[in-house]
Amino acid sequence: MAVTMKLKHIDDLGGGRKRFRRRWPKDVAEVRGETFFQKSLKAHTGPAMVTEWETLSAEFEAIVAAHRRSAQERESMSPRALWQEAQQEAQRLLEGAHGGDEVVRRVLAEDIAQRQGDPMLYRAVIQPDAAPPAYTLADAFDLYEREKIYESQGRGPRNRLARVRRKTEEALGKLSKLPIANLRRQHGRKLLDHLLVCKTSTGNPLSAETIKRELTAVRAIVELALVEFDLVGTVANPFRKLEVKSNGDKPTADLNGRLSLPEKTIAQVRERLSRSKRPELLLIWRLLEGTGCRPSEISGLRLADVKIDHDIPHIHVTWHEDRRIKTKASHRLVPLVGDALEAAQEAIQLAGGGTLLFPHYASEGGAERLSAALNKHVRKVTDDRRHVVYSLRHNFKDKLIEVKADPRIEYRIMGHAAGNLGDRVYGSEQAWLKVAAEVVRKAVQAH
Repeated sequence: MAVTMKLKHIDDLGGGRKRFRRRWPKDVAEVRGETFFQKSLKAHTGPAMVTEWETLSAEFEAIVAAHRRSAQERESMSPRALWQEAQQEAQRLLEGAHGGDEVVRRVLAEDIAQRQGDPMLYRAVIQPDAAPPAYTLADAFDLYEREKIYESQGRGPRNRLARVRRKTEEALGKLSKLPIANLRRQHGRKLLDHLLVCKTSTGNPLSAETIKRELTAVRAIVELALVEFDLVGTVANPFRKLEVKSNGDKPTADLNGRLSLPEKTIAQVRERLSRSKRPELLLIWRLLEGTGCRPSEISGLRLADVKIDHDIPHIHVTWHEDRRIKTKASHRLVPLVGDALEAAQEAIQLAGGGTLLFPHYASEGGAERLSAALNKHVRKVTDDRRHVVYSLRHNFKDKLIEVKADPRIEYRIMGHAAGNLGDRVYGSEQAWLKVAAEVVRKAVQAH
């Protein structure tokens, strides 16, 4: 039996001709001075028509979104991005008009001027071949986000990029007003000076490691822009070779970073989670406590990754289509002992035969939702901002240290890169797992 699909917003003009015609929202119609978005379709039937319909639907949504973009958002856009947007809009207006090209352009331009419309749109209509505005540092950040940040990575990398962008703008002013061609060494120095006086959420100076990491990010962003915008050889990257000097004081990593959770705090959070409407939260917490895994490694587990019937019960932390892992060293087998094993068994029963162990937290952005949900409970029992759900990983590390675990086994369990090549490539996973299980059992029994 044939299946037919009726496409919305399609008019039959007769003679086999079709037209996409969709009413503008009221607020957009008032600005544009017209009621409908309409275009004739080149295709009349079949997949080609569906593809054209999808393209025009996306164009409609993009125009509506552009009109509704706040003044603040438009201010953050680079002149070049605004110019490209204006060119697209000018082309759309011209396609819907009739008459000679020059005449139509003059009429449209006059109409835009009378309505006190966008000056850049006026220019795009009257001077379509005008040189585009120069690339700015805002274009560089936008390019990096498009090319290097993937949806499958969740919100973490995007949020980190946003923080670096905010600090760069605090140091250098509006990035949309700073052409890349105008970058000089003083801009690099200015950013470094700003980072040196920035504070963490706990009120402490940024560590040297954090400053180096953020400078490295900006350097990579500009480096990519120089290549993609054909500016190599004409502009020097001012963020290269910026030296971050230590002031000789005692390192502040422990003051700025996360702290292990006190046993009392862990017990209080457990008690709160036992009353949660989402029973999986307590199960995840118990697994984090008993394995030292990262929250994203637990939230992304599949049922197939949990080997409770194995001679040595364990979880397999590995990359799959629903989540990525941090590094190659993160790929590992982690023993399940004591309460963590019981939590894994309960989680399998709760999952009810699905593919994912914790489906609500395994999807895109799930790890961030999980951390936010658990940290809300942590905040209810402690005001110390260094106490977070990730602190459980520090707690587990403490347990391994206390039982004097061999560093090679410790790295395997925690998913850290081993310094020795032989430790990374030699020895079967089963042999490592057997030894790791003994270490974890000893560490858990000591508490």
